[in-house]
Amino acid sequence: MAKTPKPLAELSYSWVGAGINTLDASRWTVWMAKLFGRRFTGEDMNKTIVGYEWRGKLYLTDYH
Repeated sequence: MAKTPKPLAELSYSWVGAGINTLDASRWTVWMAKLFGRRFTGEDMNKTIVGYEWRGKLYLTDYH
């Protein structure tokens, strides 16, 4: 039985933790997160943050 995805508000990671996950992960892991993870976007002061949740971790992939 597949797990139901958590709403973005319930994720236990902060932006700093997600950034550290991204820096610590290999390129392969971030690429797999982009392919198979759940995409999320957020806006802060006219900037857009794009990331993916995959295997219980949050990875930041784009900021513009």
